[in-house]
Amino acid sequence: MMKVGLLDYILRGYFLLQKPLMTSKERRLYKSLLLGLSRRQPLDIFEYGSGFSTLYFSKFLRSKGIRFHVHCVEHDKTWHLNIQHRIDRAHLTKDVTLHLSQFTPGLSAPQTPGELDYIDMPRALGMKFDLIVVDGRFRRRCLEAAPAHLKAQGIVFLHDAERSFYHGPLKGFLFSRFIDGSKFYPFEPRQHHVWVGSMDNPLVDEIAGRWQKGRSRK
Repeated sequence: MMKVGLLDYILRGYFLLQKPLMTSKERRLYKSLLLGLSRRQPLDIFEYGSGFSTLYFSKFLRSKGIRFHVHCVEHDKTWHLNIQHRIDRAHLTKDVTLHLSQFTPGLSAPQTPGELDYIDMPRALGMKFDLIVVDGRFRRRCLEAAPAHLKAQGIVFLHDAERSFYHGPLKGFLFSRFIDGSKFYPFEPRQHHVWVGSMDNPLVDEIAGRWQKGRSRK
């Protein structure tokens, strides 16, 4: 029988409460990033991977009166329909568009049409974005694709950035900062990190400086 740890119970609680699977510091940091970009509204946002974060931060933007549109790609049809139902119930259908590029996750490099379409979805939309969030499948490949789909001064946000496998493509960003995301509970062994990067926007350095050592409480 698989041992269930404290983190498993915490994450189950997050699921029941429909909260993003982020630490409280990561949520506050991401809100700070959205507010920093808000002068560019309406914001065009693209997310690799849909979830409760899609719903949560869309509600946050709406509560602040910030005009926005989120495009989000998901690989799992059941989860896609689940989130679409919640988006509809929250009356966010005009602000959030969910896309499905279906495939069964495996350990190999992306090669099926569904996998390649997932990575290439921003190009298929024919748009450029103020913010691209990488928090789904094939994160390394999505990070490689992201710069071509950013607007001038666009920013990329990577969740779970402590995983070194993702780090190769980050070297191509002029502004590139890792930020301590804290922990889900005080003695959790894992230290969480996020990464923000841009080809030309010093807001990355401003945000990172504000959040080093948890100084910001915005």
